[in-house]
Amino acid sequence: MRLVNMRFSIIVFLCFIFLLDTNAQSKRKLRKQAKELEKHIDKLDLEIIVRGLDLTKVFVVQNKLGVSGLAIVADPKLEEASWNTALFKNGLDVGDYSIEKQVKDANNREMQLSKKINVRGDYLMEIYRDRVKIVDVNNNNKIVATLTFHLNTLKYREKLIDHIISEMIEEAK
Repeated sequence: MRLVNMRFSIIVFLCFIFLLDTNAQSKRKLRKQAKELEKHIDKLDLEIIVRGLDLTKVFVVQNKLGVSGLAIVADPKLEEASWNTALFKNGLDVGDYSIEKQVKDANNREMQLSKKINVRGDYLMEIYRDRVKIVDVNNNNKIVATLTFHLNTLKYREKLIDHIISEMIEEAK
């Protein structure tokens, strides 16, 4: 019986030491990641120009030409989802869009005749490789804000986009 208690005590002790070591490693890893993220934020070269941006209106994100600052060409919707999530997390209203195409002419030949974007919101955020253009679709597509930046990592892309949106909100207030 005493041998069983001793084994149990040793197992509990080893588990306790393992948990302490794992916790210390994860804290070190988090500190390292925070420093790395701070470096990328410093290298972001963020420039925000705001002229009449109303934060109470609805924002719609469109990835122009399917090209992002981080070359996620495989799925342009992934880039749009990242920006939509950042807008929503920062308390802004998010809408969507649809594309209407006429692809056949009167003789039933296949060709793109027209393309129209239906925006369900007030502002269209056009995402380009290293910039974002925000236009007011209800005011003749007047530019109300531009964001220029240098996204240089895939690892912290979501956090950097979140940082860009929060800085835009601060600038617009």
